[in-house]
Amino acid sequence: MGFGHRVYKNGDPRAAILREIARQAAHETGNDDYFALQEEIKDYMFKTTRLHPNVDYYTALIYHCFNLDRQTFTTMFAACRTAGWLAHIIEQQSEGCLIRPSSEYVGETNRHYFADKEEKIID
Repeated sequence: MGFGHRVYKNGDPRAAILREIARQAAHETGNDDYFALQEEIKDYMFKTTRLHPNVDYYTALIYHCFNLDRQTFTTMFAACRTAGWLAHIIEQQSEGCLIRPSSEYVGETNRHYFADKEEKIID
């Protein structure tokens, strides 16, 4: 959601760097109002939740300033994480252990995927 980080409890250092890039990009593209609004939201969130912005928070404004289609934002966020995800996989394989997130899947199980011309999930 753009706030909080599992490791960086006192603020994501990447967000601090991207904040300045977002400010410059917003100024150069006439999006100063968006940056100002983003700063107000950041201040409100910290005041009410004590959460700092994470790397995604300012990245979204940068993507907007670059005129990227909003429908590509999620894909771009994921693409930027690919190297880190792969590093985790390599680390887990070399260590011989699986590092699981602290969340638990509670959705449906025993569903099957059948790939044909019309890909769909079959119950």
